Amino acid sequence: MKHVVFLTRWKTRFNPLDDLIAAAGYRVTVASDEDFVFDSADIVWIQGNVNWFPRARSLLARATRETRPFTLAWHTEPLPFPRDSGFPQPRLTLREFAKIVLRDSRATDSWTNSRRIAQLMRSGVLNLCVVSSRSRQAYLEQKQIPAEFVPLGYESRMGRDLGTPRDIDVLFVGTLDDSRHRKAIRFIRSHGIEVHAAGSWTNEAYWGDSRTELINRAKIFLNVQRHPGQYSGLRMVLGMGNRSMVVSEPVHDPFPYEPGVHYISTPLEQMPETILRYLADDAARATIADAGHYFVTTQLTMEKSVAAILGHASRLQSK
Repeated sequence: MKHVVFLTRWKTRFNPLDDLIAAAGYRVTVASDEDFVFDSADIVWIQGNVNWFPRARSLLARATRETRPFTLAWHTEPLPFPRDSGFPQPRLTLREFAKIVLRDSRATDSWTNSRRIAQLMRSGVLNLCVVSSRSRQAYLEQKQIPAEFVPLGYESRMGRDLGTPRDIDVLFVGTLDDSRHRKAIRFIRSHGIEVHAAGSWTNEAYWGDSRTELINRAKIFLNVQRHPGQYSGLRMVLGMGNRSMVVSEPVHDPFPYEPGVHYISTPLEQMPETILRYLADDAARATIADAGHYFVTTQLTMEKSVAAILGHASRLQSK
């Protein structure tokens, strides 16, 4: 049985991926950057962002090609847009710039992520780069960096429809230390819409059953990003998996989601009008919410995503 070392920033939290990798027939060891070792590993799976794991990167880079295991990364964080996206490239915020200057491993801006992936792929430390949007894949291909596209899938423990009353008109889950998030929420509220802003991804209150219960109270689940046009597969899955209708800013290449079918896409300046229209039309809102829920729970599953990644790894290893 092949051994996978699954490297995650959230070792102490539930993560469905290690269970799904094990169910596919692998022995799995979950590791953080601090306790990472790869001596017995056949595969190292880096989840989220390679920049988060400086110690692991250093250990893998120092290993010889013969002693280093096959290493893959499923990158689910931002990257710059490809040239033909039609969206302006993301600018660094002051907070992001400070993290770069301080060489903070928590940095997750588009440009840091791009440089780190390029460095690890060209040095041979990474054997396989998988990205969670076609936009990111297109950008890397323009940089002559091969990458596979596998969307972030749904797993039942990420949420489910509880059938409880929905007493929150609009819910936003995410960090509020970003000025664009705050401005967007303030703009929507200025039109008389109640927006429940639920803080940070790192707060334990917004994980597990408590997060499921919260999203199940929401009629509309809001997707606003740090930079216009960016894709957030997690917000899509969370909203749809809990049968809340997702209202999103336009994003570059939202595939596999279809705007107007699985969610509603609207520019920020038109978002209040759009939200009010769907709050007043329960049937139309339910149609979109039901379609999104059906899609992620039956077609876009995490089990399929894990199988696709392991399939890509197996093909490369057999060459």
